[in-house]
Amino acid sequence: MKNIYILISMAFALVPALVKADIAVIVNAENPAAALSVQTVSDVYLGNNKQFDGLADAIVLTDLPEGDAVREKFYPQVTNKSAKKAKKHWVKQVFSGQGVPPKQFNSGAEVVDFVSLNRTAIGYVDAADVNDRVKIVMVMK
Repeated sequence: MKNIYILISMAFALVPALVKADIAVIVNAENPAAALSVQTVSDVYLGNNKQFDGLADAIVLTDLPEGDAVREKFYPQVTNKSAKKAKKHWVKQVFSGQGVPPKQFNSGAEVVDFVSLNRTAIGYVDAADVNDRVKIVMVMK
C-alpha cells in the first residue's frame, strides 16, 4: 500500500513539469535569424510581418491542432489573443485577401519535420520536440 502512495505522489510531482513545459519558437537551421522578439513573433503570427530579413520568399507559418495545450498557451502569450481569436483573425485575413493562415499539423514532431525542410518556415512546439535540424529563436515559459 505504501508503494501505491509513493507512485501517486511521484505522478502528481510530474504534473507541474508537464504543465510548465517550455515552448520553443523554431525556424529552419539555414534561416539567418538568430533570435526573435515576442513582438516580432506576434507580428509574424498575426500576418503583419510576412518575410524574414535576408530571405526573399514569404514566411510559411505552422500551427498545432486546435485544442493542443501548447497552442492554447502560445497564442495568448505571444499575440495577446486566445487561440480561438487568432483563428478568427486569420479567417478575416484570408477573406480580405491579406494573408495565408498557418499550415496546421497534428503534432510538434510534424511541425519540426516541416520547418526542417522549409527555409522560410516558422513554428512553435514543446521544447522537448526540438532537434538539431531546426534552430530555436525564442523560448517561452
